Amino acid sequence: MPAGYIIGGDEGWNQGWTKLVGPGLDVEKIEVAAMALGIAAAAVEDAWGYAEERVQFGRPISSHQSIRHLLAEARTQLLAARLMTYHAAGLLDAGEPAPVETSMAKLFVCDTAKDIVLSMQQVMGAYGYVQDFDMERYVRDVLAMPIIGGSSAIQRNNISNRLKLARE
Repeated sequence: MPAGYIIGGDEGWNQGWTKLVGPGLDVEKIEVAAMALGIAAAAVEDAWGYAEERVQFGRPISSHQSIRHLLAEARTQLLAARLMTYHAAGLLDAGEPAPVETSMAKLFVCDTAKDIVLSMQQVMGAYGYVQDFDMERYVRDVLAMPIIGGSSAIQRNNISNRLKLARE
């Protein structure tokens, strides 16, 4: 086969994976991060509404400090995850290479979304476990996010390799 058939020309020799799949993996990482972000946002909205409506000891549970702190922390984490996702997606949208930023977003957003959803399940107490409430599905769905599209361990490898940390 002539060398002219090589994707990327002579520089593309033995670079098929990188040339064909690499940029697609960056998009996949942002897609998964966006899904995790959406699940976490829905969990926060549901738990927030529940906390405002649920009355214990004569007042809404949202007035209890421990619940207020869980909700405030979740909103803060959600904003950080959203900004990281938008930053990496913006780089890709502009046609910029962003393998480090997409791996960072996938790692941070998926792990953070899992933490958010589990804390929102705590806000809802036992109702967070029953199928009559969407929270049960959010928990089930978010647990897959750090695994699909390249596990969190793989993202850590990607980041450290791209940032040229020494290897064993």
